[in-house]
Formats: sequence, structure tokens, C-alpha cells
Amino acid sequence: MAATCAPAFSADAARKLKQSLKDRLTKVSSSHLSEAIASALGFQSNIALNKAITDDVAPSLDLLQDQPFFARLEALGYQDIPLFHLVDIIVREDNKAEFLNVLERIRVLEIDDVKNYDQINLLRRRAVALFAKMHGLGYPGSAYTTDLPTEISMRFMHGIDHAAAAEGWGDLVNTRHPQLEFPKTDHRYRFYQRLPLANGKFIEYSFALVSMPYRDSFRHNEPGPSGQEYAREVGWKYSEHDESGWYAVGKTNLQLFQRTTPHHETLRMWNTSFKKWLLDNKTRLLKSARGDKRLVIKDAIDCPHLPLHVQTWEELRESYFKEFSPKLYYPWDDSMAKAFQRLFQQWRDEQSTVS
Repeated sequence: MAATCAPAFSADAARKLKQSLKDRLTKVSSSHLSEAIASALGFQSNIALNKAITDDVAPSLDLLQDQPFFARLEALGYQDIPLFHLVDIIVREDNKAEFLNVLERIRVLEIDDVKNYDQINLLRRRAVALFAKMHGLGYPGSAYTTDLPTEISMRFMHGIDHAAAAEGWGDLVNTRHPQLEFPKTDHRYRFYQRLPLANGKFIEYSFALVSMPYRDSFRHNEPGPSGQEYAREVGWKYSEHDESGWYAVGKTNLQLFQRTTPHHETLRMWNTSFKKWLLDNKTRLLKSARGDKRLVIKDAIDCPHLPLHVQTWEELRESYFKEFSPKLYYPWDDSMAKAFQRLFQQWRDEQSTVS
């Protein structure tokens, strides 16, 4: 292999890259990811790469090649792996170094007797942007939808992740309690991913939430499930990053709540979903809708828990209505359920015509 003057690929860098890939390629085994990474760097095997790391002659991450990586996975039996650029998911050390530097600057300003909140808030925004980039969280944003960017048509708050939610999630989130709100959280920051519409605009959906409660907060002892337990029930991931909080640096814990389903998989489901069809055709559908059908269209569009993967009416009933709306939409004989079924069938008919 040709020598390179770039920094050598270290064991720590390999671990971080592998973890980022595991989060994205959930069905690929750890050992196979190691082999694919080795191929991406020009080695015949992971053993050869590890020897190069030990001898301090491994190449830089900058030399990662996409084609050998995906070719190796295909040779190992993985079909239909979504393509992406490896360099896009690398957690680079310079980002982390800058992030830690920003935290230290915030800490110093926060303990100053005369606090410069303009500077503190500016640095906090930088910390938010860096944290989002380091963890692939998407776009930082607020819970408010009154001042959206011009390219955003709608913004959806936290929704059930149907790929990982536990049976019985409807006990927590349902038509009587439709908001998915993680308990015992404080100093919250929200992050969104974008999904395209046919008119060139996007919708944003809540992809992650950061909470930074004080370490001695009374919220820790509040009754009810912990944030981690709640996240598990609704299909979200939970992790703690105690050294990363940018609010009251050193006095708070950082809790990260994140959808289990990677964004690229959500995007794949979105492109053929009932939800996208509703939003793309909202004006046309509402123009001719009356009574129950009009209410159903609005309910389906506004609900952040409507699953994207469903392709049949029975799937929709069992994965969504049974939990979220067992008394309104789940019964076969309810007028609203019948109106919803007719709307769903209209989507199926139009999809069949297009295909």
C-alpha cells in the first residue's frame, strides 16, 4: 500500500467509525462491518488492517473508499444496502475538540459574576450545531411551528417509532393523551430531519431530543417511569452524555432521546407512504371532502404517530388504530373508521394506477 502523510487510522477511530456504521446498518453484524471497513481502506482483511494499526502504518480516514466497502458487504450476503458516503458519517476529532472547547468557554462565562448572556447564548448555539453534527441528529429547532423556514411546509413533534415500540404503547400515547412527552426532562433542545414533498418543500419530523436536568434535580424523584423506560416503550433510544451538557456546564447531565429508525430508512418508507400521498394531495383531497372524510384527512395529516411502513388496511388497524385509537378508528363498524378505510383504499387505487 502506498505511504501517506495523513494521520494514521487508529484503533479509537476504527471503533468510532464502526459504531456510527452500526447505528445506520443495524442488520449487518459487527464482524462483517470490520471486514467492510478494512476493504474500504484497501486491505484484504480486518486482520491485515489491525496489524497496520498496531505497526502505526494504517492510512487516514480520508482515504476511505465507498465502492469497496459496499462490494464487500454484498459479497458477505447483504443485499439492498442503502448507499451513502462513508465520510459523511465520520465523527471527526476536530469537531469533538471544538465542541469541548466551546463547553469550556461556556463554563467560564457561566461562573463569571457579570454574565454575558449574549456570548453564552451564541456559544450554546454553536455547541448545539456541533453536537447535532457529531451524532447525526439533523436540524436544531424549537417546539414552535409559527415561524418555520420558507422551505418547510409542516413540522411534526415526537412520534411513535413503530419499528421498535413495545406492545401496549397505546397506554402512554393515545387519542386522549396524544402528545409523546419524555418525562423528567429539563432544558430541552429538539432536532429534526427533513422529508421531501412533491412541490419541492419539506416536512420536518422530530428525530431527537436533548434534555439537560440538573444532577440534583427534584425531577429525578418524580413518580412515574424514567425517561429511559418511557423511551423504550415508544421505540426511541436513550443514552447519557454526562460530559456534553452545554447548559449549566458541569452541573447538568445530558440525556439524548433519539428515534431508533435511522433517517435514511425513514426516508425510504416515506417515498411510498400513505402520509406522503396525503400531504402531496392535500388541496385536492380536501376540496372534494365532506363530513367524516374531511375530519379523517385532517386527523391523518396532523398525527405524528401515523406509521409510514403500512401498505394494507389490516396493517394500519393492528399497528396504529389498535393502540392509538381503539374506540374510534379500530372498530370495523364505526363511521369514522369506514371513512378512513375509503380514504386509504383511494390511496391504494391511485398507487396501483401509477405503478
